[in-house]
Amino acid sequence: MQRRLLLLLFAAAAASRAAAATSPAAAAAIDPEQLRASIHILTSDTLEGRGTGTPGGDRAARMIAAEFRNAGLKPLGTARLRDPEAPLDGSGYFQPFLAAVGADLGPGNALRARWAKRSVSYPPEASFVPSTLSGSGTVSGPVMFAGYGVVSRAAGRDDYGDRDIHGRVVLLLAGAPPADAGSPLAAFAGIYHKVLFARDRGAAAVIVAAGDDSDPARWNTNRGFTDEGLPVLLVARRVAAEWLGAAGWTLEPARRELAARPWPLDLPVEVELSTDVRKRRLPAANVAGILEGADPALGGEVVAVGAHFDHLGLGGPTSLAADRRPAIHPGADDNASGAAGLIALARALAAGPRPRRSVLFLAFSGEELGLLGSAHYVKHPLVPIGKTVAMVNMDMIGRLRADRLAVIGTGSSPAWPNLLEELNREAGFRLQFTDDPYGGSDQQSFFLGGVPVLFFFTGKHAEYHTPADTEDTINRPGEARVLELVRRCVERIAGETGRPAFRELDPSAPRGGRATFGIIPDLASEESAGLSVARTIAGSAARRAGIRPGDVVVAFGGHAIRSAQDLRIVLSEPGSGEPAQVRVRRDGREVSLTATPYVPPEPGEASGAAR
Repeated sequence: MQRRLLLLLFAAAAASRAAAATSPAAAAAIDPEQLRASIHILTSDTLEGRGTGTPGGDRAARMIAAEFRNAGLKPLGTARLRDPEAPLDGSGYFQPFLAAVGADLGPGNALRARWAKRSVSYPPEASFVPSTLSGSGTVSGPVMFAGYGVVSRAAGRDDYGDRDIHGRVVLLLAGAPPADAGSPLAAFAGIYHKVLFARDRGAAAVIVAAGDDSDPARWNTNRGFTDEGLPVLLVARRVAAEWLGAAGWTLEPARRELAARPWPLDLPVEVELSTDVRKRRLPAANVAGILEGADPALGGEVVAVGAHFDHLGLGGPTSLAADRRPAIHPGADDNASGAAGLIALARALAAGPRPRRSVLFLAFSGEELGLLGSAHYVKHPLVPIGKTVAMVNMDMIGRLRADRLAVIGTGSSPAWPNLLEELNREAGFRLQFTDDPYGGSDQQSFFLGGVPVLFFFTGKHAEYHTPADTEDTINRPGEARVLELVRRCVERIAGETGRPAFRELDPSAPRGGRATFGIIPDLASEESAGLSVARTIAGSAARRAGIRPGDVVVAFGGHAIRSAQDLRIVLSEPGSGEPAQVRVRRDGREVSLTATPYVPPEPGEASGAAR
């Protein structure tokens, strides 16, 4: 296996040397055949889907480091990368970190139920599995069925009614009640909503029944691991049917009636359950190389160009494959295309005249698990974040269709729209701008660190997160065109005397939602019992309330807060713009503050509110 990888690297290096032997103009161009060679290596079976913390992921990191070295980039890493198969090369291109790659199930997971004269012990995985939102613990008690677990003023619905559920085990249905398109009920399909409101009402544990007859492990789809502070189980549909049958109900009539009106139902079922969920950490690494700038005054500043190289390995919770058996997910578009593009840009920029500013090339691991590598980099930068004038990200740039190219994060600097429109006059793309910089890729980490960002993206497709995302599906000439635009963009940012202004946007605002609060979460925090604050936005409700960097938000308006998603859900509800008590943990003690989130006016309304 190692020999095969070395042969592939040799072939890629030979192609790189051949390109370097051509004229400077040709050397600076993006060669679709070089893209093909890089994508071929990254998607090969040898790399086994490039899972974070796996030998295949390590091989991908070493391949990219070798290409950075061939391009002439200066190593910027701080340590060697572990290598289970070959001597360490000591190249210094790696930035190691420990990645929380998911949750291991310990031996203490158990579920037993008793009703009438029956006592059933359910086998883990076949009948139930702890959610990746679950804490560890043991609970016993009666089961209450509460439909879909919806609690929403916007929808005018409370599936718990006026029932006291303290200490109860709550059984809920997956998904949301059937409703018309655009109904606010659709927002309650996710398990985060169900867990948050059941926990707020005092539930001892939450059990969510599958929406179909599939294995419960199939839809345990939250990335990484978030301990929401109570046991959360996903059970097979047949388990819920048995428990409802003990009360004289069958599942489908219950689902139909709940679509019209919710009702909590005490079931004559007692359960004993234990969850044993352990965060699993594995060593991984980013890859970093720098092309030093030519200007003595500006060369200390960098334009960061990034792409993640990790993918799903053999599948796992976020795979969308119909067949759930382990299979290599090559990730040709997601994101061998971006990693190959990063290599191509390193070659092209290193072959031409050096720009005034330095260009920092960053290949991230752990993106698929929640932006782990980029969050680690921003917290432990190899070049000070204050010296990073912009970050340009490439993720899924290999499937250009009908010249449509999305550029995400254009609201992060007022300079971006004009720059892109000017450069696109020659490129000829049908550009689609998105102001929001929080799209789920590595530019988000840099934006939260105060850096203007751009994210180039050619769109999702049917092969996304499946084994069918293979190298033959890549539009290499199209990707080369995208990379030429990215190259010109990077050259302009790195070559101009001024730096693009940063525009703050609030990450706590729910998508299409209402109130904003104004905290920037610390994405690299190890805090599991609250939301760590990296900083607050000037003029925001959080700043006015006195929230400080380093605070940990543990409650907002009576809702316990353990994650950024919890806060976003709370802020999405009507009335969230009213004054609310906020509890934060600060220097080992709890502090109560009052905050009034900002609610933007409806179209046509005048607004005198300060944000």
